[in-house]
Amino acid sequence: AKYNLAVPAWAQNYWNYLQYLHDLSYILKIKTSNLKRLRGGPLVDFTLDKMKKKATENMEKTKVISYTTHGLNIAAYLSALDIWNGLEPESCATVLVELYRTDGSHFVRHLYLNSTTPEREPQQLHLLIIPGCTEFCPLDFVLEFTKDVIPQNWEKECQID
Repeated sequence: AKYNLAVPAWAQNYWNYLQYLHDLSYILKIKTSNLKRLRGGPLVDFTLDKMKKKATENMEKTKVISYTTHGLNIAAYLSALDIWNGLEPESCATVLVELYRTDGSHFVRHLYLNSTTPEREPQQLHLLIIPGCTEFCPLDFVLEFTKDVIPQNWEKECQID
């Protein structure tokens, strides 16, 4: 059981259905094109903006940027990139977005770490590949792939005053 809590006896017969409903509630929050843009797009934009700056400006001292967020935002980010498996990320889930430079070209790699007990379990990184690309995806491909999920005017699209 999760968090060392036992599943109540009444729920055991319905556990799979309850899990299905829980997963469906996550999907409904972020899976449509508009929700990918409005929930995942800003975080994709934030990440790619940092990568573009690293690739084009003198940011030699910047080696790591860390951004901590809720599982829903992780799922929204992955959904916007079409690399989400449809399941709620665990409490300690981590997405590693790496930028590489080889022969003057820049490449992006996504890795996923999904463990609630990193102090007790061996950690296993899962490679996430953007559709139509490879493990080391050219930065230009990622920028083109994500252009439709990054809102140009988030407030207007959300109809926020």
